[in-house]
Amino acid sequence: MNKQMMRQARWRLATSLLCLVAGAQAMASELLISQQLLADGAVEIRYTPPAGQRELRFLDTSTEAHKRWRGTAMQAVGACTELTETGLRLREAPGCETAVLRLKQAAGKTGGYEPAQLLSDSSGVLAYSGRVAVLLPGQALRWRWLPPQGGIVIHQGRVERKPVEQLASAEQVDQVLAGGPFELQRQIGAAQFVYMGSDKGLLSLPGGNLLLDPTLDALRAERIAKVLKYTLNRLAALYGVALPRPGGVVVAVSELSGFHGDTTAGPMMRLRLPRNAETMPGLTLEQFVTHELVHWWNTGLFTPDHQRPWLHEGHAEWMARLLLREQGLLSDAELRADIETNLNNCAAVRGARPAATMKPGRAGDDVYACGMSLMLLGQAQRDAADGGRTAPLAQMAPLHSLERALDPVAFVAWADAGSPAASMRQLLQDEQQPFTAGLLARLQALGLSDAEPLRRSDQLPKGLRDQTAVSLMSALMASDCGAASVFTRPTAFHLDPDSRCKSLRVGADVQQLAGVAVLEDPVAAFAAVAASCRESRSYSVGYREGEPGRVACPEMLPVPPLSQLIRLRPDALRRLKL
Repeated sequence: MNKQMMRQARWRLATSLLCLVAGAQAMASELLISQQLLADGAVEIRYTPPAGQRELRFLDTSTEAHKRWRGTAMQAVGACTELTETGLRLREAPGCETAVLRLKQAAGKTGGYEPAQLLSDSSGVLAYSGRVAVLLPGQALRWRWLPPQGGIVIHQGRVERKPVEQLASAEQVDQVLAGGPFELQRQIGAAQFVYMGSDKGLLSLPGGNLLLDPTLDALRAERIAKVLKYTLNRLAALYGVALPRPGGVVVAVSELSGFHGDTTAGPMMRLRLPRNAETMPGLTLEQFVTHELVHWWNTGLFTPDHQRPWLHEGHAEWMARLLLREQGLLSDAELRADIETNLNNCAAVRGARPAATMKPGRAGDDVYACGMSLMLLGQAQRDAADGGRTAPLAQMAPLHSLERALDPVAFVAWADAGSPAASMRQLLQDEQQPFTAGLLARLQALGLSDAEPLRRSDQLPKGLRDQTAVSLMSALMASDCGAASVFTRPTAFHLDPDSRCKSLRVGADVQQLAGVAVLEDPVAAFAAVAASCRESRSYSVGYREGEPGRVACPEMLPVPPLSQLIRLRPDALRRLKL
């Protein structure tokens, strides 16, 4: 059986447990959760539990979920429903058989798997089930999504013009409640996107359906469609396995600055773009969309280690660069600058900490920069082992397998294949190996880079310069205030007004530290603060408004995140076959 047939067989086995029907009513032994888009752009969610069940506890009961969504965006509707911090309560009263919840702010204000992402004209919404899911022990779960009049539902990539339902058994629900793997949540529909709304802007593409925000400009729409067509076909050929069903992509335009993307099982994808296209210069759009498409393979078809997100985020980052380069879209100068920025961002964040001692998750790491750096290093090691005979994208393909999960052990085995030195194993699994020193040593041994002493801020790219400044301001604020909470503005740091500090002026904007403009010249600011502390045990702080002040120095002075930069050698791209 080839990989495509194996994948399809696995997919049929998983989805055979999920029954898709329309029009059925909630049974006595199940919870029915139905969602629909209202005319005013809000989302209505109705919960009909088995008779006698009054307490409905959300699957996600975290304080963060309540702070970001339930406490602000959700509202109980009618006299029967009470919204609590962790769930819903159906009041004891005649006729109170269904709890009703209203998402009153479904405009995509923060990103990161929000309960709902509204299109800019309120004609459609991409709903995420994870924030509204309720699981009842011993009870089956039935989801129902209703299209508006004349509209559609896009569920698991398929376009439907009638209500869509998805059923999970009581056994599956109990497995999730017992702490089963996240994949089970995806299988029972408790971690997926579903679109409900107008079919305006719907495009059918080979391998997927694309729903475009009605206010998206034609040029970006064309660019997105081109990326989808190329990348879906290329990845299917590269891995020898296509998506087992059409994918669904929903593009929403937002007044927010920046951009954000998420993918879920199905596969479904959300792309949030800023209204101002100029805020995504150059190939930012193509790189962003390609990154998200790669996720359909590395977290959809394949199984990643969700506790080590640098694996799937780094893979998506590096694959996006390779795919763009293959199309001739990235120049030598752009690619070199991009690689150097990511290598140095990773070095600045991880520093001397051994990778083997780092905690799982995203905290304290740059999963994009470090993941991309490690993918690049792994490919370079494999290139050296096979004498450079394999093309970069083909070199990356064996990293994933349908037979095993991609975890650090599998990554090390892939990266060190054919190399007796076991370089990646030592870098990632030796608790005595300082990370940045080990990374640089391996890049040097492969003839890819050298170290350059860091003496001036103009040696740093803008992002790393800001990161260096943040590290100094955060360390000083943590010493004076007990915790760091700062917001970066173009020429200053805004100090959180809710902080409690001894000397720093909370709510004010800090422009200078020890007489140096900190965001403009963080390298000099580090040196100036250190010199002032040696002389007087205090340093001056210059604010945008008001008189300057003085702050006592911390017991231990903050250290710059980098003392040297990683610079690619002139022939590095050739050595990487790029």
